[in-house]
Amino acid sequence: MDDHQYCARCGISLFDTLSGARRAYRRFSEKVKAYLGYTHIAKGYLDERDGWMKSIDGNGHFTFYEHADAALETKFTIIEQL
Repeated sequence: MDDHQYCARCGISLFDTLSGARRAYRRFSEKVKAYLGYTHIAKGYLDERDGWMKSIDGNGHFTFYEHADAALETKFTIIEQL
């Protein structure tokens, strides 16, 4: 799949490591944190049956596009509060 076929705003923003997710959150301004409304970090494992992901960038971030029949709520567990 071509990375340019999907709109980034339609995907889920994820990280490949917990430390990468924490680091990215710390970099957000308080205004951005309030706008996004993120409250927790969750850990999970995805495979090709769940959807499609863009390439992982240098910060460990990637955008994931879930399939219509994906049950992501069964794939993730909340591991900490922000």
